[in-house]
Amino acid sequence: MSNQGFGNGVTSDEGTALGGFEVPGGYGYVKVFFKNKSRAPLKVVVTHYNTKKTYVTKTIPGGKTYAWLSNGNHPQGVRAGFYIVTFRGGGDGSRPVDASYRGFTTDNIADFGH
Repeated sequence: MSNQGFGNGVTSDEGTALGGFEVPGGYGYVKVFFKNKSRAPLKVVVTHYNTKKTYVTKTIPGGKTYAWLSNGNHPQGVRAGFYIVTFRGGGDGSRPVDASYRGFTTDNIADFGH
């Protein structure tokens, strides 16, 4: 198994918070777990910084989690580079953000365990 891990907690009273992660060249398979720690919905958007291509737009109910596996829509892997994760509390930025995310990039799709 050859992979690179990442993760962070994200909070903001302003209603919008940013996070991010790097996908090294050759490590285009990505798995990210998002956790909404608040009671309000949380909208998560994952965008490739250079191309502005959005890979994920998901609203996670309060207290719930969501796992994104890039191989679902990108069987050859995703583009290398930096990815911005935008968190919007209440789904529209009207509520504080309290979330976390963790994940890994890998060069081997078998690392996803299926």
